[in-house]
Amino acid sequence: MKRSIYLKFFFLFLILLCNRLHAQKKSKNQNPVYVDKQGVMRWTNTNAEAAFFGVNYTVPFAYGYRSHKALGVDLEKAIQQDVYHL
Repeated sequence: MKRSIYLKFFFLFLILLCNRLHAQKKSKNQNPVYVDKQGVMRWTNTNAEAAFFGVNYTVPFAYGYRSHKALGVDLEKAIQQDVYHL
């Protein structure tokens, strides 16, 4: 009984492992950008330099929110100052 359970888990593990390896191989072949030896991101199909712009911003939450409140800082003004610097 225990042996059959172990065999089932073993085969399930093999199936999941094969699926994972196949997904990794497939995603590597479909990557639209790569990094060349000089560290420059390039488009795979044209070898032209790929450039992106992005910003992550969070309003003062959790610790930042509590510290702003403890210091009596106006949250709206703090957000406006942060956004101004972006």
